[in-house]
Amino acid sequence: IKGKALGYEVSQKPKAGWLISFKPGVAGSDARYGHVAFVEVVRPEGILISEGNVYGGTVISYRVIANDLATSDQVSYIKAK
Repeated sequence: IKGKALGYEVSQKPKAGWLISFKPGVAGSDARYGHVAFVEVVRPEGILISEGNVYGGTVISYRVIANDLATSDQVSYIKAK
């Protein structure tokens, strides 16, 4: 909602190069604020994301998000400007 209000293009379809925004508490995200990560690759079995703040400091980690979550209403995608 805020992304659209700020003029960002927002989608429910995963796209490489876009950000993924997790609703609060989803997939290990903060229960109050949620989480944002970068979509590296979209594949038939799910999406590969890179993210910070998982292991602390400036460590970037990667994980695959299965399609059942990647295409659900628990996440949205935001095109970076």
